Amino acid sequence: MIIFLFLTAGLVGVIYFNVYKMVNYPPKLSMSLEENDSFPSMLFCPVYKDASFEIVSANYYESVYNINNKNPLVNLIDSKVFQDIPGDNSDCKFFNGTLFPSFLKKKNFAGGVYILVFNRFNSSSVVIYMGDNNVDWINFIPQGKKFSDVESITLQTEGRNFQYTETRIRAINGTIYRNFQMSFKGNLLTTTDDTVGLMIKAPARVTTMILRPSLTLVELFSNIGGYLSIWGIVVFLFGRGKMDPFGFVSRFVFIEQDKTKLLKELKKINYDKSIKQNKIDIVTETSNLDDQVELENLLAKYYIHMDFYKHAVKTSDV
Repeated sequence: MIIFLFLTAGLVGVIYFNVYKMVNYPPKLSMSLEENDSFPSMLFCPVYKDASFEIVSANYYESVYNINNKNPLVNLIDSKVFQDIPGDNSDCKFFNGTLFPSFLKKKNFAGGVYILVFNRFNSSSVVIYMGDNNVDWINFIPQGKKFSDVESITLQTEGRNFQYTETRIRAINGTIYRNFQMSFKGNLLTTTDDTVGLMIKAPARVTTMILRPSLTLVELFSNIGGYLSIWGIVVFLFGRGKMDPFGFVSRFVFIEQDKTKLLKELKKINYDKSIKQNKIDIVTETSNLDDQVELENLLAKYYIHMDFYKHAVKTSDV
């Protein structure tokens, strides 16, 4: 009984700890390196109020090698991938990363190079925002959502070469949040004295941070099952106590049916026995054998395996 109480208390403790861990512990974090198959969205706005803003040319290349060969995958101006949206200083140009893949000849390739050329006189200073496709780009300063960050850089009188990196966070519910960071890689030679160039290199691969529950239901039941196996070891080593013919189902679900059936059989045995005792002339060895058969049937149905019972009866020292 004491061992049973200790095991029961331990089981309650295991369940409580695992449920507490599932609810309150921080999620597990793992990282993976994945191919870049999603394009960012970008917003180009003038820095100064009422300043004019003009993109002379814009192309997307598969690699730097294709730039030298003047072989772009997509002409961003001709494909009309830029959309005009109102800004605080003047109208801005919005590059829609969701719409852009429909213009690509090579599908799901986001690790290319963007080359944009601005008019030097009409675009003295341009601020470029880069973020996830679900960012609210109408705001004065675009803001990300939850784990998403929006990166910004400023292009002034000299051409610039930037490389961006991307980190993705996959939440427990499957939602993916994207973060961008741009780093300056050097000046870019302008095509003419009247233009300013901008090169943005995209990464071929991105880092994905995956959040998982601190404890899943499968792990919870596995831990409980592992603890219950200790009970099996104790039973194996020390055996069980007297058997209870009524388990949980019989005790709480079919309590009336099972117990009523057993009581009827017990009453029948007692009734038959009382009749035989009243008939003194019939009380013989045969009646005793009948009682033994009825007892064996009752034991076999509710209490024990008859092989062990018969072995115990035949063994003289038991």
